Amino acid sequence: MRKFSALLTVLLAFNTVVYAGNEYPNIYVNTGVWAEDIVGVAEGQVGYSEKYREGGADLKPNQDGGYTKYGAAYNNPYAPWCTYFILWCAKEAEIPNSVICASGACGNPDIMVNWFKNTASWHENEYIPVRGDIVFLDTTGDGGADHAGIVRGVSDDCETVYTVEGNCGGYFGYTTAREIRRENILGYGTPRYYMAERLNGRVTLNSAAYFVPGVSDFSTLMWTGTELEVLCTDGDYYLANVPYYYSGAFRIFYIHRAAVRVKGEVMSAERYYNINRQGRVLGDCTLYCRASEEALRSGITDVTVRGSLKAGDRIEVLYEENGFYFVRTSSVCGFVGKNRIEVTE
Repeated sequence: MRKFSALLTVLLAFNTVVYAGNEYPNIYVNTGVWAEDIVGVAEGQVGYSEKYREGGADLKPNQDGGYTKYGAAYNNPYAPWCTYFILWCAKEAEIPNSVICASGACGNPDIMVNWFKNTASWHENEYIPVRGDIVFLDTTGDGGADHAGIVRGVSDDCETVYTVEGNCGGYFGYTTAREIRRENILGYGTPRYYMAERLNGRVTLNSAAYFVPGVSDFSTLMWTGTELEVLCTDGDYYLANVPYYYSGAFRIFYIHRAAVRVKGEVMSAERYYNINRQGRVLGDCTLYCRASEEALRSGITDVTVRGSLKAGDRIEVLYEENGFYFVRTSSVCGFVGKNRIEVTE
């Protein structure tokens, strides 16, 4: 009996160390399959509940408004935290911010909805979700999103959605829990898990991103760890699609090759620039960061317009995409509608 009691004491002590302060450390081992990993991380957090303060005692039953590590990770420790929980799980699952919003602004469910809309990853509530999707709820009936969770499955008749959600009512304050949802579903966001096949580069040190290679002025700063779609080499630079932090939409820049680690082979500029001829601008026009003139729906600032061109300007026409030419001058590059450009020798 004494040996059993001693063993029980050791086990209880171990449990106290692991879950001291109800911290629920992430012990899930990522597989690299992002849709599975975000669910796996979330499942391991079921039972985490709010505290009066960091390291403090649990809140009273069903009490809301306490401290969470999920909000704290985004400098908002006492805020409503259903979407902070999702962002935290995505980060722990090592999902890039081009796949799911990583900005603290997406701690607001409506802003996260807009992020999915901006990236053409939004579905209305008649959509049948899959594991790893994000479900958004309108519990007040005002047409906006006021709660969100991670989809872990659906019923055979597709009428019931099984989730893991943060900021749910629970015995120790508001908690992380498994939920069953049939009503009040506003819609779904599908993180761009398919980007796993396109993201072939990572920024290894904070670096300037340029409009034109070799020009000292730069447009923005690429932070260490940013995942990129590297398109080609161009001398000492890579031409790459870069996810804009807030909207998730891609913009195109040149980045010094020394600042980027690339997986696999990258096409040369000579091969990628399959037009690579001189051109003339037929009329005043706008130069865009991507091959689309579509305005953002969210209203969040995004530099969709790169610059402007004047009738008669001489340009390099490098390649074609989605009805646009990618062109370059001595000071800027970007996309312009094909009907605005005359390709010459």
